[in-house]
Formats: sequence, C-alpha cells, structure tokens
Amino acid sequence: MHSQNRPKRKFSVVIPTLNEEVLIPRLLSQLQNQTYKDFEVCVVDAKSEDDTVKVAKSFLEKMDLQVLVSPKRGVSFQKNYGADQTNGKFLIFLDADIEVYPSFLSELDTALTEGGYLSVAANWWRYPGIPLWEKVIMFLGWETSFLTQYIGKPIGGAGVIIVARNMFEKIGKFDENVKIAEDCLVLQKLQDMGIKTKYLRKPAVHISQRRIKKDGLPHVLWLYAKSTYYQIRGGDHAKYEVDYQMGGQYHGKHNK
Repeated sequence: MHSQNRPKRKFSVVIPTLNEEVLIPRLLSQLQNQTYKDFEVCVVDAKSEDDTVKVAKSFLEKMDLQVLVSPKRGVSFQKNYGADQTNGKFLIFLDADIEVYPSFLSELDTALTEGGYLSVAANWWRYPGIPLWEKVIMFLGWETSFLTQYIGKPIGGAGVIIVARNMFEKIGKFDENVKIAEDCLVLQKLQDMGIKTKYLRKPAVHISQRRIKKDGLPHVLWLYAKSTYYQIRGGDHAKYEVDYQMGGQYHGKHNK
C-alpha cells in the first residue's frame, strides 16, 4: 500500500542499500541540492552491518526522506518495498553508487514532459580514474546497449530506471527471484506490453567504477555479456545463476 500520510510528489526516488555508509551520503547530498523540488526519497536498507542507516537518517531534516529497514535482503525486494511506501507518479530507482548533477531531476522532468515517455532509462556516464582503453570499451558497450532499444530487447539501466508508477504496477514490479539485471527485465516487460522505452543521454549520471576496479574489466564484461545474451535469447532470468555480490562491503577500498 502506498503511503497515504505523505505529500503527493511527482517523483519518488527509491535507493536500495547494503553497507553503503561511504557512498550514500554523497548521493543524498546531491539529491538534496536538486534544483527541482517535487520529489521524495526512500532509502531501503537491507540490515547493513555498518552505519548506512545512521548516515542516511542524518538527512531526514534536509529533504522529504524516509529511511526504512527492509524485512528481507534482496535488491528487487527492496525496490518493490520502497515503491510501496511512496506515492510519486513516477518511480526513479537509483543504485547507491550513482552520482547525479543538480539539474538531474529538472532535466528528467523536461524529458518526460516533452517526450511523453511512460518509461525512461537514464543511462549515460563518464569514466573517471580508469585507463583510456577501458573507457573506449565501456563507451562501445553503452552504445550497444543504446541500440538494443530498436530491436525490441532493451538492455541497460546502469543503476537508473525511471518508470510511471501505474505501468510499474501493471507489469508486476521487479521479479524478486532475479539476481542480476532486474532493471533490464522491467524494461523488457514494458516493451512486451507495447510501452515505449527510451534511453536518455540527458540527464547524465555517473556510475561508480568500483566493481571494475575490484574484479577487473574482463570479468565484468564477461558477466554482463552473458546476462545480455541470456536476455536476448529469452531465458528465464530467475534461473540465471551468477556470482554477483551486492553491497558496499564487497568493494572494500574501491568504494568511491
């Protein structure tokens, strides 16, 4: 059930967390400084062993914010749980390691108004602190993802998904049995229902390179290549077995 005692907002930003005390204050500070103000934020924590909840709650007086502890650990469950506790017309799902500009929500509002999109994947970023050859490969990977929207198999999301609440509920929300690429599956469900999805180059977001720095680009590329192939061929995502650990504790010194 949606929260009935909170102000109605246009955007509900849902952020699942697990041991993200290092990065969550950065994202919340950036949301606090948005030029567009008609939004709420819901941090859904998976019973972190660090100070994620405490740090997030330090922002309670600075914005329209809820900090919830999820009864179950799992990124898809946490996203669904947060969606149920908010009431915005559009849902924005952000990973905790995302960075956004002050104009993020303003540009998104313009894109939705001018384009009339029912679902949008904001999926563009720079690559600070990694070699040029890795930047080139990642850029090509993004462009490939961008093109998949034209073949009816949209891949992407990059930690950012924006979808109209009524459409999100109509497709049955996130599949809580899926271990990876749950956002891609949401886009696919929308596409299958005839709802146009659109990748935006603006607003831009920055994606942390912490997984690449920890696991290496070849491993990460192989992981996502297999996931992409699995989706394009129409496999059951819930049966896709992959060792993909979530949470800030996994990345250690690369949490930045």
